Amino acid sequence: MESPDNSDAALLEEKLFSLAEVAAKQGVHYMTVYRHVRTGKLAATKLNGEWQVRECDLIARTAPSQGKPGSADISARSAAFRNRLLASDEPGAWSILENCLAAGADPADLHHELILPFLHRIGTDWASGTLAVSSEHTASAVMQRLVARLGPLMRTKGRSRGSIVIGAVAGDAHSLPAAIVADLLRNGGYDVLDLGANTPARSFAETVALVDRCKAVGLSASRSLDASIREAIEAIRLADSTLKIVVGGCSIQGAEHAKSLGADGTESDSRLIAAAFDEVIDSQVSPAVAQQ
Repeated sequence: MESPDNSDAALLEEKLFSLAEVAAKQGVHYMTVYRHVRTGKLAATKLNGEWQVRECDLIARTAPSQGKPGSADISARSAAFRNRLLASDEPGAWSILENCLAAGADPADLHHELILPFLHRIGTDWASGTLAVSSEHTASAVMQRLVARLGPLMRTKGRSRGSIVIGAVAGDAHSLPAAIVADLLRNGGYDVLDLGANTPARSFAETVALVDRCKAVGLSASRSLDASIREAIEAIRLADSTLKIVVGGCSIQGAEHAKSLGADGTESDSRLIAAAFDEVIDSQVSPAVAQQ
């Protein structure tokens, strides 16, 4: 179901074309235009139940693309990707991701430029009351399945750099942010064990004791859960005091906040997540060095 959006009024002030009109202008079949909308090749928005294409988007569609293969395609398809998710159209949303990959986009860039910006947008829209709770839930459910389908493409070949345990702390019901970070870390060469949402402190401690070559732990908190974060960190430290801990999520307000919770680091930029873990892991001092 399409959710009403405050941008409808702005759309009415622009020159709009129906899909039939676009097909007539381009001399193609209606279904060709519809397929381009479904796969993100042509940006369109539903207005009063009908797909409408803005004149500027139609011009952009026929203009020659610039930049490296794949990079322009991702940003150009963000509106179509959002529309497909809000319409609960998983095949259409996946087609957009597939087309980006076929155009040369890196799987990680789909997270950086499509998936994470959309999650931020729906969170903002929900908080402001412009997006219904039902739309937020259905779009998030579709996104969860898309991220699962992207997962195998994120793994890198070669020797593992070690293992990282990650999960959302107790009280946080959102598993998707941690799942995305897990994929980005796999893309960085790590083996990752994702414990999912609402993970008790005890589970983190028990898991790090069992995981082979565990290098670090990532804790996710999408809302203010400082007590849960501290409890998890204390449990992990008791299980293995050498492990580095990185915290992240909407509730973490910078490096000083992370440090006050007992963590070794934090990073809000998805492109730097793997580097943030690299930095804290590399800062570990081996017993042999410490004795010198």
